[in-house]
Amino acid sequence: MITLSGRTYLVIGGSRGLGRVIVRGLVEAGAKNTLFTYYRNEGAAVDLAKLVPRTGYYQVNVCKAHSVLQLAEYFNGEKFDGLIHCAGINIPGLDPEPMAVQAVMDVNCYGAWNVAYYLSPLVKDEGSVVFIGSSSAYTGGPTSGHYSMSKAALSGLNTHFAKRLAPRGVRVNLLHPGYIESEMADKAGPVVQEMTGRTLLGRIGKPKEVVGSVLFLLSDLSSYVTGQELRVDGGLVV
Repeated sequence: MITLSGRTYLVIGGSRGLGRVIVRGLVEAGAKNTLFTYYRNEGAAVDLAKLVPRTGYYQVNVCKAHSVLQLAEYFNGEKFDGLIHCAGINIPGLDPEPMAVQAVMDVNCYGAWNVAYYLSPLVKDEGSVVFIGSSSAYTGGPTSGHYSMSKAALSGLNTHFAKRLAPRGVRVNLLHPGYIESEMADKAGPVVQEMTGRTLLGRIGKPKEVVGSVLFLLSDLSSYVTGQELRVDGGLVV
C-alpha cells in the first residue's frame, strides 16, 4: 500500500470529477493536508471539505495568470510535497465554434502553463508534479479535435518543466487517463462504448484506478521517474 503520511498537497481543479476522487485518495493515503481549488462551483468545494478531513479549498481561474499568481502569493512561501493539476474542460463537437476551441485551449493548455509556471515554485525540493492529460492526446478523439489538441500540448509542457525543475530534484510527469466512469463519459454514451471496446481489457476504467497511478507518481516508489507520460487506459488500441 502506498502511504503519503505527513505530506501536503495542492490539487488544482479538485472539487469535481477526477480531481475530487484524487483529493479523497490523497487523504486516504495519509496526507497530512490536502488543499484544492475550484472555479465556479463553490458548493461542490464546500461539500468536499465537509466530507473529507484535512482539506481546504480556494477559488482560482487557471486561465488568468493574475488569479494563479494571487494564489501563489497567498501561500506566502508555504511549500507542498506535491502539485497535481486536474483542471480541464471539453466542449464536444465535430465542427466546434471558434469560441469553443478558444475556451478549451484557454483552460486545458494555457491554464496548465499558468499552474506550472506560478505554482511549481511552491513544490518542495525532491517533490513531485503530476499533470492530468487524456487518452485523446494520442487517439485524436472521435469528435473533439480541439480537446485532443489541448491535451497533446501537455506533452511539451511536461518535458519542459521536467527539465526546468530537475536541478531541485522535483519530478514532473504526465498521466493520460483513458475512458473513465464519470459524468462526462455518461454524456458521451455511444462514443465511450465504441472506444472502450478497443481496449485490451474490454471495459471502462474506474476513477480509483487512475488515483492509484497518481499516488505512485507522488510517492517515493517513483523517485527515479520524471519527464514521463503514463497511459492509464486499459490498453487502448488506437
